Amino acid sequence: MLWFGHYAGLGIFRYNGHHYGHFSYTHPPTIQERKRLDEDLSLIEEKVQGIIVLMRDCYGKNSNAAIRADEIAGAIQRLEWELERVQQKTQSANA
Repeated sequence: MLWFGHYAGLGIFRYNGHHYGHFSYTHPPTIQERKRLDEDLSLIEEKVQGIIVLMRDCYGKNSNAAIRADEIAGAIQRLEWELERVQQKTQSANA
């Protein structure tokens, strides 16, 4: 779960029990972090699909609400593609 506590003003946040912040180095996610991220993204996708259906049913397929919900789904898909691309790039560099 993503959490922004009183540390948020310092650029520090908590995700799945770990604290992250603005550090001068980066690293690829661990296997455990990547597994949890994939699980979280799947859950988010399910929720967003439900929201899309609700927005279409309540406001119409071409409503701004439905369009914005579709955009969220598109953003999640682009994030997943980018994560896959970076993972492949990292694996190629390590080979």
